[in-house]
Formats: sequence, structure tokens, C-alpha cells
Amino acid sequence: MLTIGIDSGTQSTKSVVLDLENGEIIASSKKSYGMIGGLPPGHLEQHPQDWSEALDATISDCLRQIGTRRGEVAAIGVSGQQHGFGGSRQSGSCHPPGKTLVRHLDRAAVQAV
Repeated sequence: MLTIGIDSGTQSTKSVVLDLENGEIIASSKKSYGMIGGLPPGHLEQHPQDWSEALDATISDCLRQIGTRRGEVAAIGVSGQQHGFGGSRQSGSCHPPGKTLVRHLDRAAVQAV
């Protein structure tokens, strides 16, 4: 039996496939992403689409690595980034379309407080 583990963090998404019978990681993949460049000092934003694309890429890569064993995947576990949330629509598009997500370390409003 195999399980997929996914970690969607602030700088990358990492996925692994674990063989539960022997405890070995038999596939792994990582895709990095960064903050949006060119914003004023203190602004930290990301495109939610980057997260979705990284998830698709890492899962596809892991499934390619395990080949014919993909039918043995029995569970998926997910951990997410701290203080971050990005919803998605039923269609799979990120919410809100075309908008960025402000990161928890953003300091754009400090002077307003």
C-alpha cells in the first residue's frame, strides 16, 4: 500500500510517495516558487496559481516515478503553510481569479496602524 504526502509551503511544494509496507520513500518531487517581484518595500504577495501548478507538477512527477504502482495509492496526507489559505472554486481555478494573496509576513499596513 502506498500513500502520498504533500507539503505546500511558503517557498515550495514537496510531494513524496511512501511505501507503507517497508517505510521507504519511493518517489519525491519539489517545485519552488517565490514572491511577486517589484512590489513596494514590505509587500509580500504570491500568485495562488503558482501553488496549484506546483501541486500538479509534483504529484504528476511522483506518479510518473511509481509507474504501474499508482493503483496502490490508498491515502493522501496534506500539510499547508502557516498562516496562509487560498481557496479554489469547484472548477479548480484559484480564488479569486487573477488576484494575488498577501503573505502573513507582509508589512504593507504597518504605517497605517
